[in-house]
Amino acid sequence: MKSKNYSIVVLRIVAVWKKVVLGKSVETIGDWALSCPALEEINFPEALRFVGSGSLFGGCPWYDNLPDGVIYASKLALVYKGDCPSKVALKAGTKAINRSCFYGCEELENVVIPNGIEYIGKTAFYGCEKLKSVTVPKSVTKIEEYSFGYTNETVYDEQNYYSYDIDVRIDGFVIYGYKDTEAERYAKENEISFVALEENTELLWDTDGDGKITIIDATYIQRYLVHLKVLSFYAELADVNG
Repeated sequence: MKSKNYSIVVLRIVAVWKKVVLGKSVETIGDWALSCPALEEINFPEALRFVGSGSLFGGCPWYDNLPDGVIYASKLALVYKGDCPSKVALKAGTKAINRSCFYGCEELENVVIPNGIEYIGKTAFYGCEKLKSVTVPKSVTKIEEYSFGYTNETVYDEQNYYSYDIDVRIDGFVIYGYKDTEAERYAKENEISFVALEENTELLWDTDGDGKITIIDATYIQRYLVHLKVLSFYAELADVNG
């Protein structure tokens, strides 16, 4: 199956499709639009910024044969497959983080979002209760609702005898970013603590993504330079000059 260059792809479930070719300007794949159980091969255009629920997430050979970790669809961080570790670094060149990409990653404590990311989807980091802070680069122009600093809490209605979940902010969550940016807007609108970074702050040296340059960062960079073993999470970040 080959699509035309439409921005939004809405396709019926076709059990026999094994290959899908998307047009180069496709930006959005709707919910359940590509729920193809026989799919083995698909190309992703660089323009892609969103893949909806029920599309490509399990149940087809293309997804099932991929190794655990962040699954990328060209420049879109699509979803985390498998058990999420405590630290994740998105690869350089990533332009967007999909809706619910890290939803419910309970062990995630630290994520590095590289400069160049433009879009962070709804509930991208929802339910990541151990994630207490994030550094948002200046390149981000849109952060959807509940992306950072939220989880759910179960409430019991004693009068009507039923339980339901509500969205609650994670206590002590902090967003590091730059003044007058999307990061500051999101933090203020959601009443989340915001720490402004200096305009000339160079985060290439921030190997652990905490918005600060510390002795820990220096140690990892030194180990990298003398070719000592560095955890894969830090290796790309320690290579500060590429």
